Amino acid sequence: MPIYPDQEIMLLDFDHYFEILERRGVKTIRLRRTKTFESALGMELSVKEEHIWSHGDNLRRLSQKYYSSSDFWWVIGFVNKRPTDAHFKIGDILLVPNEPQLLVGALRA
Repeated sequence: MPIYPDQEIMLLDFDHYFEILERRGVKTIRLRRTKTFESALGMELSVKEEHIWSHGDNLRRLSQKYYSSSDFWWVIGFVNKRPTDAHFKIGDILLVPNEPQLLVGALRA
C-alpha cells in the first residue's frame, strides 16, 4: 500500500469502542483515511510511452522500467484509471505519463 503525500490519520478512540479497545489492551487505533485525488482530476500530463500489457507485467516493474523507481506505480494506475495489476489484462494499452512528479506535486498542493 503506498503512502501518499499528506495522508490523513484518524484516531479511533470513540467511547462506544471503549470495551473493544480495552479488551485488546489499546487506547486508540490509528487508521489511514482514504486518499482522494480531486486536486489531480482534469490535469493534463504528456505521455512518455504507450505500453502493451503483457505476461509478467505489473505496475511496480513498469514504474521501475520507465522511471528507474518503483515508487510511481500508482501514477501509472491512476492515469489509466486502473488502480491495481488485477485491473489489466494482456493486450491492454497503458499510457505512461512523462513526469509523474507533476501528479505528486498536484496532490501535495
